[in-house]
This record gives sequence, C-alpha cells and structure tokens, in this order.
Amino acid sequence: MADEEENKMEQDDEMEALESMYPDDFERFSKDGDGSRPTFKIALLPTEPADEEVNHVGCELRVECPPDYPSDSPPVFTILPLEKLTEKQCATLLGVANEAAEENVGAPAVFMVIEAVREWLMENNEDPGDGSAFSEMMRRQRESQRADAEAAAAAAAAVEEAREGMTEEEEAAARRKAAGTACTDETFHAWNTAFMAEMALKFENEGRVGVKVNKPEGEKDPEAYVGVCLVFSVCLCVCVHARAYLSICTSFYLRGGTTGG
Repeated sequence: MADEEENKMEQDDEMEALESMYPDDFERFSKDGDGSRPTFKIALLPTEPADEEVNHVGCELRVECPPDYPSDSPPVFTILPLEKLTEKQCATLLGVANEAAEENVGAPAVFMVIEAVREWLMENNEDPGDGSAFSEMMRRQRESQRADAEAAAAAAAAVEEAREGMTEEEEAAARRKAAGTACTDETFHAWNTAFMAEMALKFENEGRVGVKVNKPEGEKDPEAYVGVCLVFSVCLCVCVHARAYLSICTSFYLRGGTTGG
C-alpha cells in the first residue's frame, strides 16, 4: 500500500501529463499547498473542430483525486453536459467513467477514462432532436438498430467461437443442420407417409383402431385426433401442389404463352 506522499506524486505527474496532452481543454481547480484535493476538468467532444463534423454531444469531465488514489481507490467523477447531451446520457457516461476507473485501480486511470468517455461520445454523436414525439421515435429507432447490430455481432462471435476446434465434417454437418431440409413434393410425401404409418401403428398397438367407445368427459377421442391429422396432411398436399401449379403458370406467362379466346 503506497503512502499519501507517493500517491500525491503520481497525481501531480498525471495532471501534468494530461495538461500537456489537452492544453486547450484542461483546467485545474486546486492549487498546490492549499490543502484541497487535486481537482481538474477536461472538456471532451466526439471529434476535433477541425474535422468539420458536427458535435451533437459533449461533456465536461470533472475529476477529484482522493488521498489513496491511485494505489487503492479510483478518482471521483462528475459529468456535466456540453452541446445537446441529455441528463440521461450524463448518467450513462458517469457509469462508463466509473467502470473504466474500477478496471484500472492501482495505476493512474484518468487517461483510460477519457478514452472510454470519448469513444462513447463518438458512438452516440447524434442529434437528440427537439423533444417532439417524432424525434423521440427516431431516437428509439436508432437505439433499437444499434442494439440489434450488437446482438447480431455477439451471435456471430459466439458461432465463430463454437466453430473453433471443429473438423471439416463437423462444420459441414452443423451448416446442414442450420439450413434444414427443403420442402419439396418428394420430401413432404416421404414425411407424410412415415407420419401416417407411425400414427396407425400407435393406435393399432393401443387396440383402438375401428373401436368406438364412450369416453369419460374431458378425454380426447383418438379417432378424432387421427381425423385432424388426415385433414392437416391433405391441406399440406394441396398447398404443395398449388405452389407447383402456380410456378408452372408463372413460367408459362413469362415466356409469353397465351391461350385462344
């Protein structure tokens, strides 16, 4: 555990480095020898003014260094809005700053915090609008799209991780399983034949084929169940053949075929 004198030296070195890196945006509040905690602020924007991009959001990061920083605790942060940063976004940015600082306890962390905050500002450099219902709707749509993109990226990363270590045969089998089986006349009739044979065997083994008995109230009639299955199969057959017929008609029409009359 470092003593306060060592921490003070590291704090002074860090502030001197930050002041040289951000000469126009850095401002120190505390004075040497006044007994107060080292305190300073840095103005942060998504892009530099010379980049010719509009900064819709920005913040003022205020930092207060406790006596046991950086050896044992992180700095204390305050986020003040610049540009059109909202109160909700300020709270989010404070969480970003605290998380980055916690990950670097034991070493000067303000530069890492600045990088994390600026990265968030760059990713969220969007006009929050005028507060109207339409602006709010557009903002939520952008947030939803961003969340979908993040979820898709996470899913892709999970798939890539799962593929690591697979043989070529295992990977090909996984792709075939994900793609499934195409529904054609042949595959449907094969499934339907096997399904109906399975159902007939089941009820034959139960001794219920051709038998009609009075069922207790609430018990399902197996014959009625078979009837539903038959209707379902017929409907599927009709749909499959209708699709094939429609495909033939469409192809004939596109070739310019006509009928008399």
